[in-house]
Amino acid sequence: MRAAVRGAAQTLRLGLPLLAALAAPAAADSIFSALGVGELVTTADMRGRGMGNVSVGMYDPWNMGRGNPATLASVRAYFVHGEFVQEARRIEADTGDEASPSSTNLPQIRAGLAVPKVGVVGLSLAEHTSVTYELQEVSGKGDELVQRTLSGKNGLETLTLTFARRVRPRILLGADLDFMLGSFQDIWETDFLDPTAFDTVDTLIVEHSLGPVLRLGILGRPYPRLDLGGAITFGRSLELRPKIKNEAGITTDLPRYDLDLPLTIALGASGDLTPRWRAAMDFTYSNWSGTDLTLGTDPILNRSFVPTGDITKIGVGIEYQVDRTGESRRYHHQIPLRVGFAWEPWPILDAHGEKIDDTFFTAGAGLPVGDDVGMIQLAFQYGWRGDKDLNDAEEQVYRFGIGFTAREKVAVEKGGRK
Repeated sequence: MRAAVRGAAQTLRLGLPLLAALAAPAAADSIFSALGVGELVTTADMRGRGMGNVSVGMYDPWNMGRGNPATLASVRAYFVHGEFVQEARRIEADTGDEASPSSTNLPQIRAGLAVPKVGVVGLSLAEHTSVTYELQEVSGKGDELVQRTLSGKNGLETLTLTFARRVRPRILLGADLDFMLGSFQDIWETDFLDPTAFDTVDTLIVEHSLGPVLRLGILGRPYPRLDLGGAITFGRSLELRPKIKNEAGITTDLPRYDLDLPLTIALGASGDLTPRWRAAMDFTYSNWSGTDLTLGTDPILNRSFVPTGDITKIGVGIEYQVDRTGESRRYHHQIPLRVGFAWEPWPILDAHGEKIDDTFFTAGAGLPVGDDVGMIQLAFQYGWRGDKDLNDAEEQVYRFGIGFTAREKVAVEKGGRK
């Protein structure tokens, strides 16, 4: 595909570490991930994914989103949370080429305990990037035929330590420390049809400092029917340590350099429209234009870098539940139903300097387990990214996710809200 070839020519040497510091749908594997940075994984949990990827301002006992650490302060004893996502995509290029890859991912696993008179301490392992791709370019004719293959493997995960505390009956505070795990590899293979020619394999391995990256959050209920939340992820410099390994296994260290990660601000709000209807909205801004991706250009692989731009993400959603007070014993009255919309631009531009945007429509539901001690969250997302006329390719994305949370029995607060 033309887009694939252009993407391969502009793969970033820093690879995926660039995005690891800012959390943010599982299963990158996008054709645009060939640019080397991949898709930002949303910080919303399955509950939020079904509601337009909102979570920052959701004062809800079943909110396990990672965008605002203050949400965990509502835990009074313990919690355990895990998620599973199946993704299918349909890719079309302006050349007429098509592909339909799929992937399975585990976006996050979380657990935590409430320490009396101290606060809630949590630990999570979350997937931020999961890029596996292979692109091919064929040139020449006859004995001069040459096939060049660019493949990428391995993604990044973040180990997060969280501390959250309720400082007032309706004010929660929290802090995260993200530690980046893993590395990223780009593999270039050149195969000549001529048996006398020397085939080559070069592997770029990019390791990085662990961090940590600090995130602070606040969540409150200033009015009985309104919740407000906010989080700030502080930018910092990460040291990147690239090296090249050839087909003989000889490794050459490349110059190290620092990457400045951008500051990210997330704001969220949710409120009751009626006793049965709730609405929510998240707004996230990152100043990626201040991140210089021209550092550390590798003359050996002759790769260039793509520009970045500030991004603003918006998610909106609504939720319907017959009985949110827990008074009804009918099971279907306890099931929340959700729909939402999310617009999430990528921080990088494509080979033509054009923007890449993600647009998603979402739906979801929550299935209570036991006597308010567990919840199964279901989420479905349909979206698209790219445009064949602007970006040379476009994708349609289908995601289905399941999340499960177990915790102490959820109490009904004064005013009839859980």
